[in-house]
Amino acid sequence: MARYATLALSTSSAERARDLAKHFGKPVGRYVDELIDAAHAATFGDPDAEDVVVEEDDAGRIVGLQLPIGDESTLTVRIPAASADSVANTILRAAEKGGALVTIDLDVTPMLLVSRKGSGVVVEAGDKGRRGRRTYSPAKAVALAGAIRRAAS
Repeated sequence: MARYATLALSTSSAERARDLAKHFGKPVGRYVDELIDAAHAATFGDPDAEDVVVEEDDAGRIVGLQLPIGDESTLTVRIPAASADSVANTILRAAEKGGALVTIDLDVTPMLLVSRKGSGVVVEAGDKGRRGRRTYSPAKAVALAGAIRRAAS
């Protein structure tokens, strides 16, 4: 469950934030979340880049998307480079439009599910015994899609 905090802003800052959010067609909370994500990535680097690894095998380049299982281990979803663009586009659609559940079963092993839950984009894969899952803010989901595309090229 998400935890929320209250931020104290001056009246003029709150009005400017509301105006900007309205201009971009977003709720104020989502707009502020995206600003914080962008500033955090610019200051500390993009932590989501660690979720994407590149492997080579006999079939060619494989993009691995690592999803946590509990606190200790990860599940790596193997995405052939040829399918990476489709996976990235699906993640972008969920981030931008708040789309419904999407199942990706191209040549991806294990099957990958992308969904929108509230303001988060949920990426999950695996079976009942071993299921990896991570929730991204919309801005981080866009960054993840870019990292998948870069890794495939």
